[in-house]
Amino acid sequence: MKIIRSLSEMKDLRQELRGTVALVPTLGGLHNGHIFHLKVAKKQSDVLIASIFLNPLQFSATEDLNSYPIDEKKDLKIFKENGVDIAFLPDTIEMYGKGISTIVNPGKIAKVSEGKYRPGHFNGVATVVVKLFNLIQPHIATFGQKDAQQLQIIKNINQDLSLNVKIIEIPTIRDENGLALSTRNQYLNKAERKSACEIYKSLKIAEKLVNNKEINTNIITKNVRDFLNLNNLISIEYLDIVNPTTFTTIDILDKKNLLVIAVHIGKARLIDNIILNT
Repeated sequence: MKIIRSLSEMKDLRQELRGTVALVPTLGGLHNGHIFHLKVAKKQSDVLIASIFLNPLQFSATEDLNSYPIDEKKDLKIFKENGVDIAFLPDTIEMYGKGISTIVNPGKIAKVSEGKYRPGHFNGVATVVVKLFNLIQPHIATFGQKDAQQLQIIKNINQDLSLNVKIIEIPTIRDENGLALSTRNQYLNKAERKSACEIYKSLKIAEKLVNNKEINTNIITKNVRDFLNLNNLISIEYLDIVNPTTFTTIDILDKKNLLVIAVHIGKARLIDNIILNT
């Protein structure tokens, strides 16, 4: 596995690569969900590039940029064990110099749902993804359904800017109790982790209501909210049912719908979602 830390070296090496190139972009702090991404990308490519870049543009001043749990040595070991050919690990100065004047704005979708509570977050995500796509020019790239709004935004910019990358959607990877795998799960103590498993149970409550023909989103979200409010370690930030393309809230279920949720448990902010199709 070759480790590259400079943009110029990455750009030069990319000119030498042949065959299908896959990209798995990460923030670091790898877990079994990332490993699933790597395995899927490896099977569909001739050259697998994985990146680690803790992108400051997608963190606000009050978020956990400086405490985000990453371990470069461990992450590189995971890359190597899962067939990564090139590990790209630029630092902030290498990626953005002393500052960046051009920001990619994904439009209205970046200001609703998750974007409403993390203003500017998706501008940062879109900017770094466009930069990585331009630099690495992958044929395929993986992104997870757990970050459903991010996934849709990346699909949008990929199409709108003619970046011509095949986006491979990776389903949400969960542990044996249904908890969606996340680097931020490391913040949870034993009691908090047990409470976090209630998130998935609440999503299944919504799914059961829809399977029983409930179409009123207020009734569905009330049932989910009431269930989660029984646990005093869980603080709900938002809980909505949205259009899965625009992420605007809806009152009555359509054919395709998405329940999205963000909660705080201890130091961890956790997001999850479930598809609700009628």
